[in-house]
Amino acid sequence: LADATKTNLSVVYQHSGKNVEFVEQLLLQIKSISKIMGEHEMHNLNMLLKKLTLVSLYTMPIGLLAGVHIIKIHHYPHVHYKWAYPAFYFTAILIVFLIWLWFHLEWRAERTLQLNAKRKVAPVVARIKKNPFEQVH
Repeated sequence: LADATKTNLSVVYQHSGKNVEFVEQLLLQIKSISKIMGEHEMHNLNMLLKKLTLVSLYTMPIGLLAGVHIIKIHHYPHVHYKWAYPAFYFTAILIVFLIWLWFHLEWRAERTLQLNAKRKVAPVVARIKKNPFEQVH
């Protein structure tokens, strides 16, 4: 082979190596983006299930209250006390409030963790936006 052909082939070989590295970096970024999207979908599903759980937790005591209120059987012992129904309603409302408080405090803690994570990730995201083909470790 001529010297010019050998030089051209070596340049093509070098460029093809760079192209392979570039494609590998793109594949790594695609895999990481798909993993992030999967985690995001799982987070959305968890939030939906959490909301449905809250709805059921709030409606079950209300259903129990309605069932107790409808019952008009006079041989139950609690029917003869004046304070029985108010005590029952107070206890049920207290249970609903404690459920709300528990989930609210848990939500606040989760929200704080999310905000802290965003603060830690923000410089990395800015660096990726600046140079999208940089390898992030």
